[in-house]
Amino acid sequence: MLSLEKANAPEAVLVDGVFYAIKTDFRYWIAFSRLVQDEKQRLLDFDYLYENGVPENRQKGFEALIGFYLNKKELPRVFDNDGDVDVISYEHDSELIYAAFLEQYGIDLFEETHLHWWKFKALLSGLHGTKLNEVMGYRCYEEGEKGDWKKAARENKRRWELPQKLTGEEKEASEEFDRLLKG
Repeated sequence: MLSLEKANAPEAVLVDGVFYAIKTDFRYWIAFSRLVQDEKQRLLDFDYLYENGVPENRQKGFEALIGFYLNKKELPRVFDNDGDVDVISYEHDSELIYAAFLEQYGIDLFEETHLHWWKFKALLSGLHGTKLNEVMGYRCYEEGEKGDWKKAARENKRRWELPQKLTGEEKEASEEFDRLLKG
């Protein structure tokens, strides 16, 4: 998750106690999204993401890249029935994504020299009122939704509810983790 308290988004992944520098530009991770879908390629073709050396433990290296790719966030919460429907495809929606970024942010993704994957995803999630959002809405639509706005509002409240404050022990563990990441 992006943190505005830190100077930069991460540029490395941790595998077996060693930090490995990785390529972070969104273009590499869109390509990675296709690899993740192909079972045969999963453990074979991710070396291109590493800048200087590849972890010996290929499985853990792949898992670290998956963690970076997914960039899990606390909000919105994902429930068991979520994720059943793909609402965006970087391949099929590329023109809509391009148009939305240009329209909303003035960012020409073809001229952008480097846009960190996590920043790209943050900007993507912040889009509103674009043709891409309209199409994603069509893909999410379920029969019988109309008029059931109270149920949808309750579910959205649960998804976006702020997490409970950390206990002292949890806060210490988080600070220790951040300290280890900084090296």
